[in-house]
Amino acid sequence: MENIAGVTDRHSLIAFLSSLNYQTEEIILDKELNLELSERAKDIIKSIALIGDYKTDGAQFQIYAIEVEPSHLYRTDIRTVLEPFYTRYPHINTLFVFTTEKYNPLVLVSPQRVLSPEDRKKTKLKLRILQIDRDNVYHTDREVLEALKLAPGEADPWAKHRDAFSIERVTEKFFKTYKEIFD
Repeated sequence: MENIAGVTDRHSLIAFLSSLNYQTEEIILDKELNLELSERAKDIIKSIALIGDYKTDGAQFQIYAIEVEPSHLYRTDIRTVLEPFYTRYPHINTLFVFTTEKYNPLVLVSPQRVLSPEDRKKTKLKLRILQIDRDNVYHTDREVLEALKLAPGEADPWAKHRDAFSIERVTEKFFKTYKEIFD
C-alpha cells in the first residue's frame, strides 16, 4: 500500500493497480467521440482513459481514470459525469478514479445501482467514494485499498468492490479495533 504515495500520473496509477493484481491497460478515450456525455460533463473532464477491463461469465468490470480541474472533485460534478455513463452502460460495473493533473487527491468512486425507495421498479446511482490524500493516507484508506487487492488470477473484481466499499464493514471494524484499544 505504500506505493500509493508514488502515484503522480496515469502510468504510476496503472502500476499501483497492477501491484493490487489488477489487469491493466491504457486506452485513451476521446470524450467527444467515445462517450455520450452531456456538455456539462464534457466541460468537467480534462482527460479520460480506460485502464482496466474485465469480462467474465457475461459480467463486465471496468476501471477509468478521469482527470479534472481541482474545482470539479465535488460529488455533484462526479455525479454529472457518471449519470449519463450509467444510463448508457447499465450492465457494466466500474471503478472510477477522479483526480487532478497532479494526481492528488485520488478520488475512488465505486458506483452502485440500488433500488429507489420512492419507486421500487427503478434504480438510482449510489456513489461510494474514497478520497485519498497521497501525502496523508489514513488507516481506513489503507484498509479499503487492502480489501480491494485481488488474489493472483482472481477474475471478479466487482465482488471485492462491493465488500471493500461497504460502510457497515468499515464501521464494524473501526468499533471492534476501538474496543480492543480501549480494553
